[in-house]
Amino acid sequence: MSSKDVLDSRSLAAFLSSMAGIMNKGDKIEVIVYSKDIESCPEIAMNHDFAIVDGDEIGENKVKLVLEFKGR
Repeated sequence: MSSKDVLDSRSLAAFLSSMAGIMNKGDKIEVIVYSKDIESCPEIAMNHDFAIVDGDEIGENKVKLVLEFKGR
C-alpha cells in the first residue's frame, strides 16, 4: 500500500487486520479514508484493536486518521 492510497471501509478493515499482526502496543499509523466511509471507521478500528487518536479533512472527500494500536 502506498502512502497516497485512499481506503474505503472494506479496505481499511483488511489493512488493519494485516497490520495488527506486526504492530506493538502504542504504535501509530496514518491512513486516508473516503469521507463517505468515516462513520464506520471507529467500529472498524475498535474491532481490530486500534483507536482513532486524531483526524483531519484533507480534501473534499478524504480524511486522514491517526490510529494507535491498543494491543491484544
